[in-house]
Amino acid sequence: MKFWKRLLLLMLLVFLGFALCMVVGIPAVFIQKSGHMVFYMHLLQWTQNLVVMMLVPLLWIRLVYLSDRPEEATWRQSLHELGLLRFEIRPAVLAFCATVCAIPLLDALEVLPYRCPLPDGLRAYCEEELLANQAVMSVVLQPGGFFGWLELVLLMCLSTAIGEEMLFRGALLRCFRQYTKLNRHAVAVLVGLVFALIHFELYGLIPRWLLGTVFVYAVYWTRSLWPAIIMHFTNNLVALIVFKTQDDPFNLADGKEFSFGPLMIVLSVALTGVLLWLLSSNKAQNPSANASV
Repeated sequence: MKFWKRLLLLMLLVFLGFALCMVVGIPAVFIQKSGHMVFYMHLLQWTQNLVVMMLVPLLWIRLVYLSDRPEEATWRQSLHELGLLRFEIRPAVLAFCATVCAIPLLDALEVLPYRCPLPDGLRAYCEEELLANQAVMSVVLQPGGFFGWLELVLLMCLSTAIGEEMLFRGALLRCFRQYTKLNRHAVAVLVGLVFALIHFELYGLIPRWLLGTVFVYAVYWTRSLWPAIIMHFTNNLVALIVFKTQDDPFNLADGKEFSFGPLMIVLSVALTGVLLWLLSSNKAQNPSANASV
C-alpha cells in the first residue's frame, strides 16, 4: 500500500488543483465576446500550469517523498529532488538538437494513424476529437503581435514544458521508481504512456508516447529535469509556429499528408539516434547520474 497511498495522494492533489481551475474557468461559460473568452482561456491555462503542474509536484515531493527525512523537507530540497537545481550546457544543447532533428520522424508518426485502417466508429471519434482540439486552439492562439507571441511562448511552451515535466518526469516518475519494483525501462514506458493518454488525443498517442518515454530517459541520463524541459519546450514551440502560420495546421482538408520525404525521415531517425546516444553518454561522465531515479 506504500505505493498506492502515495500515488493516490498525488492524484488527490492534482484533482484539487483542477477543481481550482474549474472555479477560475466558471466565468468563461457566460462569456460571449471572443476577446474575453481568450482572456479566460489563458487565465485557465496559467492556473493549470502554475497550480496543477508546478505547485502540486512541489507539495507532493515535500509532503510524501521527503516525509522520511523531515530535516530535508524544504522547498529548496524539493526543487533538488525534482532535478531543477542541476543544469549543464552539453546535455541542454544535445537535447535541443535532438528535438529539432526528430521533427520529420515525429511528423511521420503523427500521420501514420491516419493511414492505418480503423473501424469507422473509432475514426469518426478521433476526427471529432481532433476538430474539438482545433476549435480550442483557434481560441487560445488568437493573440498576435510581439507581446501576443511572447505571452503564447511563455504560456504554451515554457510554463507548459516546465510544469508537465515537474509533474510527470518529476513527481510521477519518482513515485513509480521509489515505491514499486518495476525496472527503470518499464517505468519509462509507463510514465510515457500516462503522459500521452492525459492529452486525450488518440491520433497523437504514438508520438506523444515516444516523446514522453524519451523525456524519462533524458532524466535518467542527466539526473536533471532541464534536458527534458528543453526537449518539451522545443517541440511545443515548433507546434506553436505551425498552428500560428498555417491555415489548416491539422491538415484535415488534404487528408493529413506527410510534410517530409522518406530521405528526410531516415536522416531524422539516424541523427536523432546519434544525438540521444551522445546524451546518454552523459552518465559515463557522471557515475552517480542515476542515483535518485
